[in-house]
Amino acid sequence: MDTTGPAPAAPAQVEPLSQQVTPPTHRTNPEPLPIVPERRDAMTPGVSLIKGDMTMDAILEQFTRARDADEATDRDPETAPFGIDVAGACERSIKAHTAIGRLDQKTADSRRSRLGVFMLLTGVQTIPEIRQHHLRIFVEQMKRLPQSFLKSSRNGRLTLAEVQARANRLPNDDLGRAPSKVNSYLDTLNAVFTYARSNEGSEVDVRIDTSILRLPETKRARGKRAAFNVEERRRLFEHPIWQGCKSAARRHDTGPDVVKDGLFWVPLIVAYTGGRMEEVAGLPVGAIIADEGGWGIDIRPHEERRLKNLQSTRLIPIHEHLEELGLVEHQRRMAARGETYLFPELTPTSAKKKFYSKLAYNWKVARHRQLDGNPRRLDAHSLRHLFNQQLKEAPGVSKLVRLDLLGHAGDDLNEEVYGAAEGMPMAEKRDAIDLLPRIW
Repeated sequence: MDTTGPAPAAPAQVEPLSQQVTPPTHRTNPEPLPIVPERRDAMTPGVSLIKGDMTMDAILEQFTRARDADEATDRDPETAPFGIDVAGACERSIKAHTAIGRLDQKTADSRRSRLGVFMLLTGVQTIPEIRQHHLRIFVEQMKRLPQSFLKSSRNGRLTLAEVQARANRLPNDDLGRAPSKVNSYLDTLNAVFTYARSNEGSEVDVRIDTSILRLPETKRARGKRAAFNVEERRRLFEHPIWQGCKSAARRHDTGPDVVKDGLFWVPLIVAYTGGRMEEVAGLPVGAIIADEGGWGIDIRPHEERRLKNLQSTRLIPIHEHLEELGLVEHQRRMAARGETYLFPELTPTSAKKKFYSKLAYNWKVARHRQLDGNPRRLDAHSLRHLFNQQLKEAPGVSKLVRLDLLGHAGDDLNEEVYGAAEGMPMAEKRDAIDLLPRIW
């Protein structure tokens, strides 16, 4: 009996995929296909890896070339990948964040400088090569970085080995950065890494965590800067700058002249308003306004100076002593001259400078002279601390009024929501300012 059955059918002959013919499709106006780069490890156009000595000058040249590329930041990284270089990622983050108002020129330059220092101290040039240990190296190197580094343009030509050699010849007091400054650098690095990962699809190592490298602050927030006491403040303002000097060129020598310029006005306004030094030094000429039967200082950002936070925009009543000394008349003279700023001589000469830069030296000398060398390192923020303390101790001054005058946010959502959107009533703020004793 035959049990083999019929022979199986031969398998169908399938043409290999490579030989199959696909019927053509006809489109009236075919859309151009996206160009897919051959490599996903390309650099930003114009940027190349540093082959020779890595210095800050060489690093910042990468940033300049990346900035000159002026790339679109809103493209699809799957079809048009972004460069993998740190400089390019940083410049594109600056472009994107500036467009939405998160950065101005000064903070953009700071971001470039901080990323550049990171590259110098670690030797990395691309985003994908960065690992957690690079951040640990960075934090350790920051502890030995000369405090004077980058204060001279000559430092830009130094290699890391040369920077370290100089550090070895310096006393420990001249090395390192405060924990808060190192933490600020880490925040900047994290901002760029986050941008590169989220917006550009860059291969940022998922194990990177800047938060575990943050340094503990050695002082409580209220103890970071010492506050003036009333006696120290009185001694400070007995200096010839405010009581009479030889001339505009000899501000530290006693004489008959009281020169009412930015050096005279800015520290006084800080003392009577609790304002920040840069806020006051950069006031536009129209910042002094009449309000509810008195005069006020309108503090808000402008094209040459941003403010620290949203709460920094505020209206502060002018203390009667400032009026008696002629602050309103000074404003009128500057306006009549067509000046843009209340203290035009303090206008920065470049985007990297601040308004208070031009008075910084004489302000430091005055404190050193009047405060016996200023061993407690009192500064303008110390005047702000005294202002805050005096309002805390003044009868009838509410916490919300005090926070409004200082440009601080409320401690919780309730304080933020129930404070008036335009600030606390001007009358309440004026009553608080009027409680402050005259300095002399």
